[in-house]
Parts: sequence; structure tokens; C-alpha cells
Amino acid sequence: VLASIVMTTCLGSCAATREPVAEYHPVVLHGVVVTFENRTLSVHYAPGAETPGSIQISALNVLMATGDLGRGDVVVVERPSGGLAQVRAELLSVALQREGLSASLAISPDVPDGELRLRIEHAVARAPGCPDWTKPPGDDFDNTMPSNFGCATATNLAAMVANPRDLLAGSPMGPAVGAPALAAMHRYRFGKPTTGSNTDAGPASTATILVTPTSGTSK
Repeated sequence: VLASIVMTTCLGSCAATREPVAEYHPVVLHGVVVTFENRTLSVHYAPGAETPGSIQISALNVLMATGDLGRGDVVVVERPSGGLAQVRAELLSVALQREGLSASLAISPDVPDGELRLRIEHAVARAPGCPDWTKPPGDDFDNTMPSNFGCATATNLAAMVANPRDLLAGSPMGPAVGAPALAAMHRYRFGKPTTGSNTDAGPASTATILVTPTSGTSK
């Protein structure tokens, strides 16, 4: 009898000291949100030059490498009037398209001679609210999800996606290209490439130009 009383007292004490579980919704949703930022970049040219100098090309390559410019960005290349400005804008547009950016041309009287201006809509993927430890994992007698559930997946997806716009809508499929697949089979079967094949991608064009960033706005 004495042992039963002691055990009952211990269990009652343990139950009394357990903190109540805070009210929490049983379904925790953490996903990726895509936002857009408007940026303006200027490209400067030497007098009579059709392409910018190596310093600005290197600056653009840095922006591409850090993700400040990336695949899926929508770019409007604004130029002043004149034949030379048209040539510069066309070359810059082609170079940007090779890097996976969507570029179009426009004439703007605000752009000075010897300069092109890039109006960029930059897509950014984020996992808002992560990490979220408002309800940590542990002993939960209500069997609800911890608040951080799903944050790892959402954060990793936001960091890895090459084109954040693909999270909003899929890109249209291009035409089927059989030559690279056949060339791979030929190399596997015969141990050497096909004669005159042009299936290996060459280095990125160094004609991709750039730029001096100015203040950008978010929307």
C-alpha cells in the first residue's frame, strides 16, 4: 500500500510539472516564394567602339557568377538613337541571350551617347519564415508538427533553382535534338567521337558585356 501511494504521488507530480503545449495549427506550410526586383545597369563604351572594354565584361561575369544576374531575368536594352548605338544594342542583346537572359531592345532619349542602359526584372526565390523554431521538436503529446517542418526542403530548393520563374510556370519545351544523343551512343560503342560532330558546347561568349549597378527597387 505504501509503495502504491509513493508511485501515485510521483506520477501526479510528473503530470503536474509538464508544461502545456502551446496552441498550434497541425499543418505547417513552408514553401518557396518568388519575388521580383527592378534594377538598372549602365554599360559604357569607348568612342567608336561596338563592344565595351574588358573591365565591364569582367564586371558582368561577376554579376552572373554571384546570381545578381541569372537565367530567367527579363532585360530591356535601352539605347540612344543612331546607327552605332543600334549595333551596340544588338550585340549586347545577343550576348545576354547566350547567357540565358531574355533581352529586348528599346530606344530611350534618356540614355546618353556612348552608353546603353539595362532595365532588369530579376527573379528571386526565398523561403520566408525559415528557420522557424517557435515550436521546437520534442515531447509533444498532441502529436503536432514542429514549426520548422519543411524549412530544409524549401530553403534548399530556393538556393538551388537556376531560374526562379520555373517555380511559377514551366518553360516551354524546345524541339527534339537527336544529334547529341546519337553522338553519345557512338562514343560509347566505338570509343571515339563522330567525325565532324559539333555536339560539345563551347565556352561562353566573352562578348557578354557590363556594367555599373545603380540603386534598385523591389516590388
